[in-house]
Amino acid sequence: MLIPAGQKTCAHIHGVFPYIYILDDPSIEHSETVIATCLDNAINSELGKTNANASARFHHVFKVTRVTGKTFYGYRRNDEVFLKIFFYNPFVIKNAMKLLLVCTVKKTICI
Repeated sequence: MLIPAGQKTCAHIHGVFPYIYILDDPSIEHSETVIATCLDNAINSELGKTNANASARFHHVFKVTRVTGKTFYGYRRNDEVFLKIFFYNPFVIKNAMKLLLVCTVKKTICI
């Protein structure tokens, strides 16, 4: 957000979480809570927070919901299902995207 003097500021707005959309894979049948937990574990592992004590791990994913809509890229006649992944901290989105991209490229099921 820019203020009138042209300086940037970062504002925290209560109740608003940063999020990303990814295309849902219909061949994978997982609940939203399982996806959130697995992504949390993967991010913790990526960030080196792999303690034996599960309570010492950080939660990065607030929630995951399934939504329908049209993609920006190319024309699609029908709506598609996306996962809307909400995060507590916007700084982990880059790590999450990297992990999700690696899973997509390797054609493996990480979650």
